Amino acid sequence: MSKRTAAAFAIIALLLSVGIVLYLQNLVLTMSDSDHVEVIFNWSPLHVNATQGESFVLNGVLFNESHNQTANAGLGYQLACIDNVSYWENASIWGQILNATFTPNPVFLEPRQVKSTTLTITIAEDAPTGEYQIFLQGKEPENSILHIFVTQKSDVADTQI
Repeated sequence: MSKRTAAAFAIIALLLSVGIVLYLQNLVLTMSDSDHVEVIFNWSPLHVNATQGESFVLNGVLFNESHNQTANAGLGYQLACIDNVSYWENASIWGQILNATFTPNPVFLEPRQVKSTTLTITIAEDAPTGEYQIFLQGKEPENSILHIFVTQKSDVADTQI
């Protein structure tokens, strides 16, 4: 074999090895991206009647879908609207309308593990009355929209007389 032929084979072998390394790196990246950690959240109940100043509890179940990765799920909410008036981007006043506390938060989940959490919501004494829509952490929209119908305290007292 001539030096020229040997050099050509060496270059081809080098290019093939570089190509194989790049292919394997891409395969590893693709596999790790495809096995991202996804946590499913389910909340109950999703429809609540409450009065101003009242507290109530929702139960949450979290499931880590991953087969090999742990998850540290931070829980949160967004007040979307009250009687179709948007509060979505005005987080500074959410605390004046309601207080939401998740227990525990965050929730650490091993692969394929299910855990429970609770969400305690307290409606402010002077909160606006009407229908609230609150987006809770969740995978599917229908499993994560909480509807609360808030009435005045006096309305409840008047009907009990």
